[in-house]
This record gives sequence, C-alpha cells and structure tokens, in this order.
Amino acid sequence: MPAPMVTTQLVDRSGNPLGVAAAPLVTSNAPGEAHIGQVGGTTIISTGVLIRPADTADYAVGDLIGASTAPGVGNVITLPGVARIPGGTGRVIQVRAATNQAAFAGTLRLHLFKTLVAPAVGDNGVLAAAVANYVNYYGSADVTLAQGILSDGSKGFMAFSPPIAFDVPAGASDIYALLEARTAFTPTSGQRFSITVEADVD
Repeated sequence: MPAPMVTTQLVDRSGNPLGVAAAPLVTSNAPGEAHIGQVGGTTIISTGVLIRPADTADYAVGDLIGASTAPGVGNVITLPGVARIPGGTGRVIQVRAATNQAAFAGTLRLHLFKTLVAPAVGDNGVLAAAVANYVNYYGSADVTLAQGILSDGSKGFMAFSPPIAFDVPAGASDIYALLEARTAFTPTSGQRFSITVEADVD
C-alpha cells in the first residue's frame, strides 16, 4: 500500500487560507528501525541444544560438557537471535537448563560469550584456563537441576539479579555458551542438554 500524502494549510478563524499550503508530508506505517529509540519492552527466548558423545565417562567438577572429545568450536552452544536486531543490545534476565536424564540432580554452570570461542579442551576436559577470550566474556550462571514432577528429565532455572547486559557484534544477533559440570555425575550415552536464555532486549 503506498504511503498516504498529507498536505497542511493554515487558515484563519473563518476558514480562509493563510499563505501558501505546505509541501505534502509523506507518512508511513511500514515497519522499520527508523524511530526515536526503543529501550526494553521486548522479550526474546532463545534455546541452544548440545548432545554429548556416545559414552558414559564420568564428569568431575570443573569439566566441560561438550559435543565432542576434540577441542574447539564444536563444543560451543549457539543461542540464536538473542538480540532483537543485528548489533543490538539487551539484558539476560533468566536462564534455564534441562537434560533428558531424569536421574540427574546437580548444578551446571553456563558461561556466556559475545563471540564464538574455541575451548582448548573437549568433552570431559578441565575447563579452567581453557578459553582465551576474556574481552568477550559476559559472565556465568549456576543452574541447579532436579527431576521434580518430571518423568523424562531434569530441569532448573536461575534468575539474574542484576541482569547481565549484552551487546552483540555489528551484523550479528547470536550469543554463545559453554557448559561446565559443577556436580560430579555419570552421564548417559548421547545425553541431551538444552540451554535457554530469556532476554529483555532493546
């Protein structure tokens, strides 16, 4: 639909024109980012999934939970579209963690990054001092999971107070996460972990 044209004309109290009518003013209701700022008011929920290797090697406290025993970006969880617009900003207000192992009862630590990282260890490796990206590290959150009423898995929630602010790179809208075991446990082969962030975005 074409944008409507609006012409303005000043008149006196009797309705007689005063001066020359102003040039037509084009108005538009098309969606876009050309507006006078926006701060908050939009919530985005983004989930990333990691499926660990097909083994049952025990995790110790501080081990990386990854998708591969090989080091590198294959062990990173992508949280897509957390920013409302490319290069946008916001605040992570809550995280959720879940796994399909109903017997799991323990704590996972979620590490959040602005850019894709490449840990120097793979699944079951000691995560301490294994990531060279301090400039783009947003922070971490510990989430305690429990089976509760669930019959097919365990889940936990953690609210940030205060929230963690983020700013994604120009042209990007994703953020990235690494998952660390904070409770020693025996996994199941191919165990699935899902991480969800809830963000208040600008």
